[in-house]
Amino acid sequence: MAFVMVGLKRSKTGRWAARKEIPADVRTAYGKREEKKSWPAELTAGQAKAELASWLIPIEERIAALRSSQTQVLLTLSQR
Repeated sequence: MAFVMVGLKRSKTGRWAARKEIPADVRTAYGKREEKKSWPAELTAGQAKAELASWLIPIEERIAALRSSQTQVLLTLSQR
């Protein structure tokens, strides 16, 4: 399985944009092929990276939960 990082790019209008492709093994359970998000152009690169990380965490957690439910492996939950 290949590991692909989510990239943060600027569009032609200056907005920050990112997309996360949902892995094929959980795509049907997830219900989407990809997730997309954009942020305003006024953000600095550091702010945009922070926004990307906060957007990406719940998506990755959902993918991990779907994978563990398919394989019947217990998932360790955080305090949150």
